[in-house]
Amino acid sequence: MDGTQFGILLFATVWGVYTFVYKETILPERRPATLTVTTSLEELGRTSEAVLIRLRIHAVNRTDRRVYAPALWYNVEAFKLAPQAGGLDEYRARVASAPQFDIQSRFSGVSESDVVAVGTIYKTGTTWFEPTHEDTTEVLFAVPLARRYDALYVKSLCFLTKDVNGLALTGWKVSERGELSPKLVIFGRPYDPDLEDHYAWALAAGAGFSDSISTMSLWEKPAATASQAVSADPRVTTRPQAGLEN
Repeated sequence: MDGTQFGILLFATVWGVYTFVYKETILPERRPATLTVTTSLEELGRTSEAVLIRLRIHAVNRTDRRVYAPALWYNVEAFKLAPQAGGLDEYRARVASAPQFDIQSRFSGVSESDVVAVGTIYKTGTTWFEPTHEDTTEVLFAVPLARRYDALYVKSLCFLTKDVNGLALTGWKVSERGELSPKLVIFGRPYDPDLEDHYAWALAAGAGFSDSISTMSLWEKPAATASQAVSADPRVTTRPQAGLEN
């Protein structure tokens, strides 16, 4: 075997090791746990007293390895908007006094918010997704019109990891406002990523929290007029006859 053949053989061997060991084994192990979660809200109907809402949460594993989802849960808030003075001076003063707010609207502000629905979807601490596996959950709940809420805000949250060794889900906490959060335990202690051993575990397991957010207006939609009440996707139901002679 001459030097050229040996070089080609060596290159092929190295390439094979890279492809089948690094790309297929080492690289996936280094990636953090990832689960694509999509959350949506939809009004299904209303009466004179309440609005019926459907919450849909869809989760899919688009990675090439198993992903554990020990806890997936959601919190839904309803809130009211109140008008605010829209003058530039007043608006600048509000922003200057509270720059840490996520949003400062010039003409409206949140005057009231309440938790109206919460729930757990994965709650055993042992749920996992194989590659390409997906799951959809739908929940129905009603919101009273007497409360005169303007909109809904839902956040679905998930704790993800590639390894559940040393991890336990011991229950759920309820905040003063009624929001849910999981009681996660690592090595017999409540999970705290600021602790050195917990941080090291999370880093090695690719663990962390992920969330998905959606909002929906509760304002009543105007009734469609006769000219508007047509199909948004018209279809031809009969084939035009061509070539007819008088």
